[in-house]
Amino acid sequence: MRGEKKNVIKRILISEELSDRISLPADTGIAVHVTGNVEKSIDSIILESENTTLLCLIIIPINRYDTVYRHLNLIDYSKIFYQMLLVGNESALPEQNLDRLYHISDFIDEQTSHSKIRFIIEKSFSIIEKHFQNEQKKNWYYTRLIDAQRDQEDLINIGKSLSGEKDMEKLLRLILYLSKKITGADGGSIY
Repeated sequence: MRGEKKNVIKRILISEELSDRISLPADTGIAVHVTGNVEKSIDSIILESENTTLLCLIIIPINRYDTVYRHLNLIDYSKIFYQMLLVGNESALPEQNLDRLYHISDFIDEQTSHSKIRFIIEKSFSIIEKHFQNEQKKNWYYTRLIDAQRDQEDLINIGKSLSGEKDMEKLLRLILYLSKKITGADGGSIY
């Protein structure tokens, strides 16, 4: 039982109102998408493919945090792994209800240097990728656990059949079938 291979897209989404005020380094190697509506952009990227996972740094003004965060909570968490970079004045911080701080990579003002922005981008994608890898590992272990439980149930069924089945040929066929299923073998024989 293997998980499907997912198409991974890395993007930096920057709110249109910040695009002329925040200067992003040109050589990040990650596609930058300037958007007037962050929520719609996220939805359209995810809908591009059924098997797409979006790894995304979202750069928005601090006053848009609540709206974007609420929208992100409506999306299947396995479809998007993200960090938010909030931009604004420090005076706006106390007014905001900043839930789930682990999704916020940093808070900067508009005069932040290229080197600091580059560092924040690299740090954010490092966090996003690690979270994505941990989620994949968790899913792999969960799949292995489900397979082990099924194998255990099959072994219990063999044990029950040993004590209850009187037809030897039917019993051997059942043992052979379940043994092939547990081991993943194409064939088998009993001597």
